[in-house]
Amino acid sequence: MAADNLQGRWIIAAVNGRQVSGLWIELGGEGAATITHKAGRVYVASPQPPTRAFLGCNEWRPSGWTRNGDKLSLGTEMSTRTERGCDTAREALDEAAYAILRRTMTMELTPPARLRLINEFGTLDLVRDK
Repeated sequence: MAADNLQGRWIIAAVNGRQVSGLWIELGGEGAATITHKAGRVYVASPQPPTRAFLGCNEWRPSGWTRNGDKLSLGTEMSTRTERGCDTAREALDEAAYAILRRTMTMELTPPARLRLINEFGTLDLVRDK
């Protein structure tokens, strides 16, 4: 799987088997963010282009992403996430997707356009955006 290009926008088609619409993740430059401290300040350099996601209610900007074999990790250290209020159902969906994405996931890639992400918090089914 290491040779497969994961960069680009992926539509989240299902969260824990439930069909959804309007959710997506865009994997930018591969790699982890570097965090340095100079003169009492913290500097964060994330791979470019940036990685970002819209989970139905909130936007999340992970600090990069890495893979190791079939494992995918999105950077949570120094990442940012909006905190919009949404209706209860949409907020629950947002939280379920975020719970999965912020932990290391096992990837099941069906080239060129399908990707399943799995961990102890659930499953996301993704389709590459055209």
